[in-house]
Amino acid sequence: SFEEKPIWGYLYTVVDRDGTLDGVDTKPYEVIKKFVRKPVIASGGVASLEDIKKLVAITEGVVVGRAIYEGKIDLSNI
Repeated sequence: SFEEKPIWGYLYTVVDRDGTLDGVDTKPYEVIKKFVRKPVIASGGVASLEDIKKLVAITEGVVVGRAIYEGKIDLSNI
């Protein structure tokens, strides 16, 4: 089990949404959080501050990439 390994946590990317700016799907994160005790960082599809808020409510962190480059998220609002 990975839970027994000396790792800090998990980076979980929904690859179907990665880089698409299509918004997030929270279900995969809700499922994984039922099975792991270590922190989960969410990635894939983030397009807005609302997406970040949705994911932070479930996970311990969020990876944001293209949304910043494309100006969809203003970092001064975070």
